[in-house]
Parts: sequence; C-alpha cells; structure tokens
Amino acid sequence: RESLGEAARAIPERSIDTGSGIEAVAWAPGGGNVTTGDGVTPTGVVMLRTWDVLTGACTQAFTGHTDEVRSVAYAPHGKFLASGSQDKTAKIWDTATGVCTQTLVGHTFFV
Repeated sequence: RESLGEAARAIPERSIDTGSGIEAVAWAPGGGNVTTGDGVTPTGVVMLRTWDVLTGACTQAFTGHTDEVRSVAYAPHGKFLASGSQDKTAKIWDTATGVCTQTLVGHTFFV
C-alpha cells in the first residue's frame, strides 16, 4: 500500500494498493492521474498502472515488461508514456490505447 498526498506535510490523501512494490512513479500531465511502475506481483506479472488520484481506482494497465519497472515518464503532451525495466528494455506506450508502440533493446543494464 502506497500513499499519495501533500509531501510537505507528510499527510497521505490517498492510498493505492498495488499488490506489489512501487518502483517508479510519474504524474500525468494535468495532474489527475499517476502512473506507477510496479515490481513483480505474487503471480509473476509486471505492470505499469495508471491510477485516478481522486478515487484511487486503477484506470489502465500496461503489460509487456518481464522484470521490475524501474522508470516511468510522460511525454509533455501526455499522449505517450515511456517505461524502463530491469529486463533491460525501454518501452513507449500509447496512453489512449495502452498499446506498446516501440520496444528499445540493446541496453546492457536495467533502464
């Protein structure tokens, strides 16, 4: 369970139960959503998930990495999301469809 809130006061406003550890976080442009890069779940699934900040509900899940997601970043316009993983790949995702549009390979260390 991870908490989102006012960092300066350290008072959580919302908790998110991911079922696994959170390795990376990125706020979506506009601030209404946050995307988490997760560790490996107990069932062996690795996900990026987008959460509604007000409700704490998962609104989108992206699957494709085979090991922990270590980095997440949005394009300034919010149409694409980049993720880097311990599987030594980076992926570019279309945020409207959740589809991976590109996988960048050849890294010798996690991204």
